[in-house]
This record gives sequence, C-alpha cells and structure tokens, in this order.
Amino acid sequence: DQRYRTYIGDKKIDYNPKFAIYFMTNNLDKISSLTLANIRVVNLSPSFSSISTKLLGQIIDVKKPELETEKIRIDNYVRDLQKQLKQFENELLIKLSSIDETGNILENQPLIEQLKFLKKSTAQIEISLKESDHLKSELERERIQYKNLSQFAANLYFSIEMNQSNQRKCNDILNWVFSFCFFRFWVSETILV
Repeated sequence: DQRYRTYIGDKKIDYNPKFAIYFMTNNLDKISSLTLANIRVVNLSPSFSSISTKLLGQIIDVKKPELETEKIRIDNYVRDLQKQLKQFENELLIKLSSIDETGNILENQPLIEQLKFLKKSTAQIEISLKESDHLKSELERERIQYKNLSQFAANLYFSIEMNQSNQRKCNDILNWVFSFCFFRFWVSETILV
C-alpha cells in the first residue's frame, strides 16, 4: 500500500490524487502568477450571449407567452420522435440479429412485415420532423423581433455592472446576483410594459 505525502506549510500530510478543492473569487489580481500556473481557472461569469438569451426568453414570456409554450411543446415533440426512431432502429437490429445464419431473410414473413411497418413509421416520423423544423423556423422568426431589445438590455446590464465595478470594486457575488435580479425585474416592469 503506497501512501502519497505532501507538505502544506511545515506539516507533512497524506495526499490523495483524487482529492480536489474548489475556490471561488471575483478577484484574480491578488493571486501570484506562480499559483495561477498551478491551478485551473474556470470563469463562471455570465456572457453577453447567455444574458441576452435569458432576457429574450423573459421578454417573450411577457409579450407573447404562447411562443415560448409552443417552442417547448415542439422541442418535446421532436425529442419524442427522435426517441421513437432510435427505438425502431434497435428493434430492427434485434430482429436481424435473431435470424439464424442458414435462414433466408426473404422467406421470413414476420421480418418482412416488421420491415414494412418500420419503413412506414420512419417515413411518417421524418415528415413530422420536417414539419416541426418548419414550425421552429417560424417561431424563431417571431422571436427575432425581440432580439434587438434583449441585446440592448444585455448591453445595458453589462454597462451597469462595469460602472459598479469601476466605482466600488464590488467583489461580492451576492451583489452580482442582487443586481441581476433587480435588472430582470426592471426589464420586465419598465421596458416591457
């Protein structure tokens, strides 16, 4: 049994290679370059795209909630159809693998019937998928009408954030959460009314 040991300060301690520790900070300026070279930095800050998309969803929820409901319904429908296709593929593979090596596929009537059924079902699913793609593109055209507003709101949000950090150097994550929640409330109450 090999034990790994390392030093923390002047103490020798056991080391487990599976051990991981996570720290969160809003200020990497005070961390030395030597330390930064030995750690993995993950940026959890919201991006312009994520804020814009989130705000677009909120705008649509307020202005045209039926669009968001329809989008979710279509996404679920497409997912169900894709599951069905995958299930049909698996059934076909099982049927084909169950035929013995000496059997003639062309004389296996149950298999032929199953293949005909799968072909018909697959064709119907493909038609449904094309129709849902068409519906999705129509919904996306309607959503685009509000995209400029959501991008403007995201720019405004980041401007407010930048201004706050320049003035107060606010490093507390709770301040960010509060400002984002307040901003979302402000967008839904002011811009969208």
